[in-house]
Amino acid sequence: MSRNLKRDNLKKLAGIEVNGYKVSLANYVYNPNRMYDYPVLQKVVDEDEKSYTVRQVYYFKYYDGTGEYITETHTEPKDSSDTWYVVKDKAEKTLEASNRFSLKRLQELAETL
Repeated sequence: MSRNLKRDNLKKLAGIEVNGYKVSLANYVYNPNRMYDYPVLQKVVDEDEKSYTVRQVYYFKYYDGTGEYITETHTEPKDSSDTWYVVKDKAEKTLEASNRFSLKRLQELAETL
């Protein structure tokens, strides 16, 4: 899928906030990872002196045409002087299977978490 990088769509995505989740716009625009082919909602769930715990809700489309909505929680360091770091604890959970992406459904799933 090619990402919709039109100005109107990016403004719409930047304005979305659901239950503390916001669209990771920089990753959507610049990150070549297939996870960011569709908008990803993320928020900081927990914070301490050394790290953040981040939860993401996203849609992932597989090569065979199937797809699923997934929630992922991981911890990342606060004082990372490098742009790359190793994620210590990553937990993924499949929320539901779907062959088509729906921004409305992604927002509904984020509301329930």
